[in-house]
Amino acid sequence: MEYKITCLDLLKSELHIQLLIALIYIISFIYIIKFKKSKKSFYYLLLAIFITYAFLLFTKMDTCIYGNWYGYEFNGTHFHLKTWPVDEIIEVRDCSIFLTNSTGWKPKLRTFGYKADDLKMGYYVLNNDIKAIVFMHKTNSPLLIINCSNRYYVISHPGVEKWTGLQR
Repeated sequence: MEYKITCLDLLKSELHIQLLIALIYIISFIYIIKFKKSKKSFYYLLLAIFITYAFLLFTKMDTCIYGNWYGYEFNGTHFHLKTWPVDEIIEVRDCSIFLTNSTGWKPKLRTFGYKADDLKMGYYVLNNDIKAIVFMHKTNSPLLIINCSNRYYVISHPGVEKWTGLQR
């Protein structure tokens, strides 16, 4: 069983942010041209555009340039989880796995990771104050909770309910 997202999924999840940034820059260009601001202002704007889009590209470089993925692969004994910045292989033999719809297991605070409208990855504090590694894509699904020696993982995506029956 696996669930993977690619570069296109990441870009779609941030489309509104990218459009807003582009709109701000277009308005800035119009302002500079209309009011004949100095060349220095124009160069500062170009530098700001370069820095912004370089940052956006950097955050997606691993996926977009190298063709890597985020998500997980499960082969029956090992669970390979890739969320930015986590890449772990978990041996599920000694873990408890369960599905829940409880709001206590939902993330409330990102401590380090990535967040867009329909994608959350990384380290989070949950509503029940447990620290967990989270991968949530299109989050209207139940939550898959994996507990390995009090290290928690929260997974949610369309189709996650197929994990029913995996508990030992």
